[in-house]
Amino acid sequence: VFKFNELIPKSLPGMNQKKYPLLLSFLLFCTLSFSQINPADSSFQVIGYWDKFEKQSYAVSIEKYRINKGDTGKKEIVKYEVDITIKDSSAKSYTIEWQYHSFSNNDQTALETDFDKVCENLKVVFTTDEMGSFVEVLNWEQIRDQIFSAVDKLKQKYGNLPNIGELIDKMKAIYGTKEAIESAAIKDIQQFHSFHGVSYILGQ
Repeated sequence: VFKFNELIPKSLPGMNQKKYPLLLSFLLFCTLSFSQINPADSSFQVIGYWDKFEKQSYAVSIEKYRINKGDTGKKEIVKYEVDITIKDSSAKSYTIEWQYHSFSNNDQTALETDFDKVCENLKVVFTTDEMGSFVEVLNWEQIRDQIFSAVDKLKQKYGNLPNIGELIDKMKAIYGTKEAIESAAIKDIQQFHSFHGVSYILGQ
């Protein structure tokens, strides 16, 4: 469950997704969006009216539950902060940067702590259309190189642990290509922009 809370004042995807099902909790982000209501059918559309260099900061928490025969067992809460900056805007698109930092986990081992640090200060630069709907990641090669360099260091540090190579390979698969990054590594960004550009009808 992704939860976004705006930080006031202030201007990893799960490594084992099979054990920790990720449930998306959909939120409307009124602080960064506006909606236009059509009186004819009471529909409204979420549109990003953002200014160049506008900035918002959010505290994000990801809750993961281990379900065993219908019962909730282990609960893990990963928290981090993200600074969102509108780098550029035009009549047809926005260029946006998300910078991740301040990762924490309520139940961390040393290995998990180091894996969180892999994404510390990671910057994801992407574009949206004029409505604010996600289009594509621009700096995917920079993201790939930063993650690969960091996890290679972890492999050297924890090389004697069982299955460390498998964990490293999974991380590299998630961040290895533009398509993988857009589909698996930035689910929070995808969720944040999922409402933009879509029309909603009253009562549906």
